[in-house]
Amino acid sequence: MASSINASTSGAGGVITTADNTGILNLQSAGTTVAAVSSTGVAVTGTLSASGAITATGGIVVGAAAAPAFSVYLTGNQSVTNNVFTKVTFNTETFDTNNNFDSTTNYRFTPTVAGYYQINGTIMFGGVGMTLGGTYIYKNGAAYKNAAQVPSSTYYSGSTVADVIYFNGSTDYIELYGLITGTSGLLFFSQILYTFMSGALIRSA
Repeated sequence: MASSINASTSGAGGVITTADNTGILNLQSAGTTVAAVSSTGVAVTGTLSASGAITATGGIVVGAAAAPAFSVYLTGNQSVTNNVFTKVTFNTETFDTNNNFDSTTNYRFTPTVAGYYQINGTIMFGGVGMTLGGTYIYKNGAAYKNAAQVPSSTYYSGSTVADVIYFNGSTDYIELYGLITGTSGLLFFSQILYTFMSGALIRSA
């Protein structure tokens, strides 16, 4: 066992210390480890709690598995059919910290950490005779949030949708869909500047 400091109901002053030569220090509460400290940093294995403020002048580092974040975009113009809801096939990742975005098959974000996420999506539309362009966040296969725009141009336009969305950390997922009404040559423009999606955990469940 690693060296430990245990806040206990027994022992001198309610604190029990044990020592060995592993170089790892366990901080315990009633025999349960709440943090393990080594020369490489701190790994929290239990729950650390405080009723007041916690100030960390050096900053707090949160691992990718604890706070997923992603940013993706479309590579290559995507052709769409008039007045048909079409999923954006985001095939390029700028980053995907916890590998929760599928950019090869389903083009969706399925975070494995429950909580509230800031989600943003933008589509740049193109086509002849455009009369409407809409950007939709789909949650679990159904339209969830929408931002529609009547184009100022009959050839190109764009719209952005954003919201804070709860995910259960297991089955909940989102995708980005677009809808264009026009006459011909309808598409979602490619490149990171035009059609993209991003998200990040902002609060745990």
